[in-house]
Amino acid sequence: MNLIVRGIIVHKDHILLTTVTEINVEFNQGLYFLPGGHVEHNEPAHDAIKREILEEMGLQVDNLLFKGVLECSWDRKGQPYHEVNFVFDLEIPNLSLSSPPRSLDHGFQKFVWVPLSKISDITILPSSLKTLISRSYVGTELVELFSEMIP
Repeated sequence: MNLIVRGIIVHKDHILLTTVTEINVEFNQGLYFLPGGHVEHNEPAHDAIKREILEEMGLQVDNLLFKGVLECSWDRKGQPYHEVNFVFDLEIPNLSLSSPPRSLDHGFQKFVWVPLSKISDITILPSSLKTLISRSYVGTELVELFSEMIP
């Protein structure tokens, strides 16, 4: 099982998403993800998301709010893959829509701003993140649990 942290970063009605570049052959082009990554052994999730944002973008998280959990599984190169995602709303100072943060991840990903109104038009994985994102911005304070397990 893989423990993952993901961050919802919104600025001026846009959300910051990660997308793959042409050198990342594990995923198809046109897929989007929330920024984040793996939780290390004995690392609290709230520390992991701060570390991942610092490692991926070189940015400090000012505030965070836990929003929910998403459990999912899929077939990854012929092997079952199972992950649990801890999702946080993140506040990061000094963001600009004209220049998304630069990825420090060796060219495997890039960051893009997407209008919140266009979320339904793109493919975000895991797909239940769309629901969690939309509920985050209609005033819901409840912690959510989603599950997308393959049979």
